[in-house]
Amino acid sequence: MMYNLFSLCGDDIARMSDHAAVETMTVARETICRSQAIQVHAIARLCKIRGHTRWVADEVALELSVSRQAAAGLVDVAETLTTRLPRLLAAMEDGEVDLRTAGKICDVTAALSDDQAREVDKKIAGRLAGKDSEKVRRIARDAVCAIDPDGYAQRAKKRRKDRRVELLMSSEVGRVRR
Repeated sequence: MMYNLFSLCGDDIARMSDHAAVETMTVARETICRSQAIQVHAIARLCKIRGHTRWVADEVALELSVSRQAAAGLVDVAETLTTRLPRLLAAMEDGEVDLRTAGKICDVTAALSDDQAREVDKKIAGRLAGKDSEKVRRIARDAVCAIDPDGYAQRAKKRRKDRRVELLMSSEVGRVRR
């Protein structure tokens, strides 16, 4: 039995069979992905209208009730998806990829040129449905390595160089907490 997702209430769900609950859960996820794609398009449109100023993030933060930092991240992702990763955005529109997962791919492709990012977008298209966000990140990372092997190696080397672990003695821990 197919339910109208937007007319469901808690009582309806409480009476569902396990099969209907799984189906509803799946349809809800697809709807969320599609809604997030709409939100991405709207944010990108606002950026275009407002001239890509830093105030756009402030406005997004206010309207979506998120921190300025979270809003700035949404603005960056919206810009990336609409300009550099259109196939990934299409996967969101198809209900296959959510915003969190798309954001991970945006992060992985951030250091690439626009053309290289579009190549990664082509390479991963059609391979993301049904994958969790970490598998998707690995797929994107592998594509980045294939498209820009030298740059990937240099960035990996820099990340390794920048890593460090600091151990604090138990006496130092108390001083740090104060």
